[in-house]
Amino acid sequence: MMNMKYDIMSLSSPVLDGMPKAPYKISDSVLNSLIRIQENEELQKCIREYKIVVQALQLVDSITKEIFAEEYQKRK
Repeated sequence: MMNMKYDIMSLSSPVLDGMPKAPYKISDSVLNSLIRIQENEELQKCIREYKIVVQALQLVDSITKEIFAEEYQKRK
């Protein structure tokens, strides 16, 4: 088997408009998709709700650890 190294950053989609593209440049379709995602209010609402749930779980986890530690100390 040949030892070939591939630079993942140099991989790109083929140029379809005939114009050369600079390496590491995002295509218009990727940019338009990103803009649509950022402007999607329902998606942004879901992301905020997800972050709130993650934060609540972290808070509950820390409180639970404190409660168990306190109960453990009481039983000693």
